[in-house]
Amino acid sequence: MYLRMQLLIDRVNEFQDETIVTRLKQGDDRLKKMFEELAKGNKEFDSHLELIDSAHNKDEKQMLKVQKQRSDAREHNVKYELHAINLQDKVNELREKLDHGKHETFFNSFPEEDLHICDDDNVSLKDSDESNPAYLSETSVQQNLIRAQVEFYFSDYSLKRDKSFAKIDMY
Repeated sequence: MYLRMQLLIDRVNEFQDETIVTRLKQGDDRLKKMFEELAKGNKEFDSHLELIDSAHNKDEKQMLKVQKQRSDAREHNVKYELHAINLQDKVNELREKLDHGKHETFFNSFPEEDLHICDDDNVSLKDSDESNPAYLSETSVQQNLIRAQVEFYFSDYSLKRDKSFAKIDMY
């Protein structure tokens, strides 16, 4: 009986060994397939990664190029803005000179006896019947008002304003 038991135990052990071996082989085959699939996946992943890296490098280069263009354009704009400021200063100076010249011409166009400059000590009178020498004569005031109205009417502001009204077509 002992022999039979021993024989049975040996057969069970052999069967278990065979089952374990076959299962190990099957597991080994499954692992090999999984590794092959992973290798394929890794190859695909690597190729996608290379594509992404190359696209990223292109984008970085393009971004650096655009940043350089923007900085160059910014420097260019600053240069032109400074030039425009200088030109605007010159225009303002010329306008001031022109306004000063207009005022000089305006006041020089009157005879000096019409302009009464009053000092505390020295009062010059054109006519002896004038009551207050600090004021211009009535005709001079009228001429000055008419001249100012004409200058205002023909000034740039009025002409630009009237030009916009003249463009409106009446049907």
